[in-house]
Amino acid sequence: IGHDPVSFINKRNRVMANGMDKVMRSGTTLFTAVGAAHLPGHSGVISLLRHDGYTVSPVMSKNFLKAKDVKKRIR
Repeated sequence: IGHDPVSFINKRNRVMANGMDKVMRSGTTLFTAVGAAHLPGHSGVISLLRHDGYTVSPVMSKNFLKAKDVKKRIR
């Protein structure tokens, strides 16, 4: 693998989208989350799945945790 982070992320996006497609085609319900770097752009997971014919919708939360509060919960 090269050292170009954008190329790495784009390749990883395709791997993830293909994996999601495989699971969904099997008839299994799928809920998935990916890191923010994998979402935007033409090569982002959202665009790839939409290009493959899927409807992609965000799941929004009314809860918001500050990083310091998450650290307290982990400890």
